[in-house]
Amino acid sequence: MAVKISIIADNKSRKAFTAVTHGIQKIGSSAVKSTKNLALLTIGVGLLSTKLAGDLQKGLLEVTTLMDDVTENTIKNMSKELRGLASATGQGLQPLVKARYDIVSAGFFKIAESAQVLNASAKLAVGGVTSVDKSADLLTTTLNAYNKSAEESVKVTDKLFTIVRLGKTTIGEISGSFGRLVSIASPAGVSLNEVGASLATLTSQGQKTEEAMTAIRALIVELQKPSEDLAKALDSVGVKNSELTLKTKGLAFTLNKVKEASIKSGKTFTQLFSNIRSLQAVLPLTTTGATKLAESLEGMANSAGATDKAFAIMLDSINVKFARMKQNVISILITLGDVIIKAISDDIDKINNKKDEENNSNSGFNPNA
Repeated sequence: MAVKISIIADNKSRKAFTAVTHGIQKIGSSAVKSTKNLALLTIGVGLLSTKLAGDLQKGLLEVTTLMDDVTENTIKNMSKELRGLASATGQGLQPLVKARYDIVSAGFFKIAESAQVLNASAKLAVGGVTSVDKSADLLTTTLNAYNKSAEESVKVTDKLFTIVRLGKTTIGEISGSFGRLVSIASPAGVSLNEVGASLATLTSQGQKTEEAMTAIRALIVELQKPSEDLAKALDSVGVKNSELTLKTKGLAFTLNKVKEASIKSGKTFTQLFSNIRSLQAVLPLTTTGATKLAESLEGMANSAGATDKAFAIMLDSINVKFARMKQNVISILITLGDVIIKAISDDIDKINNKKDEENNSNSGFNPNA
């Protein structure tokens, strides 16, 4: 019996020993695999970080080729600034870099002024639920059309967003042809408030954004060069030169005179205006939408804070929260990438310089000449 128990015990011991051995082998194998995976992960993170940092550096270098006041710290400062903006707004770094390039291309060559325009564009993009390239294009187009400085960027975005709030349109839709409209409106003496109020009124009346902008543009052009019937009718109410009246008194005043002239002459707008597109603007703005136009003009005049309010609301969106978290992670990776680039940059330069010397001796070409 004792021998039998001993044999059983020995068998159990051998099985236990074998199980433990196999367990140790598995643990060892897992540890090796984990080490390999960790190494691969580390390499992957390093390569990704370097790529992200390199792409950002390349984009910023392209931007600085257009700037006036570039120093040796410009790239470093702009990188930090853009990453902060991306983290705060959730806008991607590459779209922000492209927007910065376009802003500088639009004539805002100083570092500080292009930063002001970009910050306002990013907020407008978030609040207006559009891309930063569209908001930047819209903002720079408007600033240039009305000869406004970068310091007025927020005031302008407030007015642009108020058009959206008062009308039936979006920042993305407005950005499409707004440049064509304000390039006519501004020199004609039609203020941004009047353009915005008119656009808000027409879109709220059911017109598509593109159609409404075309109609306002046509109306302005026809008031500058009125038909013979329109000129005579306006003359009867004291408007000797409708182009001059438009420039000095504005669109709203001129439209009131047009309505008065129509009543006094007994002629309909259809008889006074030769362009059907002009009619698509003048009819709603002086009849069914007259009250809305007056309310919108008041809204445009009191638009301060509109962008910040919309931006604050959209920051609470889960999509924006995730976008901001993503940009925070990317910023951390770029910080790592900058360290890697700095560490290997000198060695890369040495290799390139040595190769350049060899090539120069063979071909006579000097890349630094």
